[in-house]
Parts: sequence; structure tokens; C-alpha cells
Amino acid sequence: MPRPGHGIYSDRTLESWDAPAAAAALWERARHLQERVEYWERRAKSAEARMLAHDCNADQ
Repeated sequence: MPRPGHGIYSDRTLESWDAPAAAAALWERARHLQERVEYWERRAKSAEARMLAHDCNADQ
């Protein structure tokens, strides 16, 4: 049976679980990946803002 929060499961492992358990594991993984996307999106926007601010200061 799945252990919540314990990472990535192989197709073989997921196939051995009943459908609701496999779906729950995949849902949690998707949620985690979405959180990572949002984190890196914020980091990229922050870095871009700092870079643009630095470039503007260099022009003066």
C-alpha cells in the first residue's frame, strides 16, 4: 500500500495497488510538482526583477 509522501513510484508498483490508492499517489505527486513549478516561477520572476533593477542602476 502507498505510504504518503514517500516519493516516486514505478508503474509496476502503482499497478499492484488498487485504483484509488494509485490515483491518490499520482495526485500527490502532481500536487508536489505543481508546487515546485510555482516556487521556481517565483524565483525566476524575482531574479528578473533584480537583474532589471541592476541594469537600470548601471545606466545612471
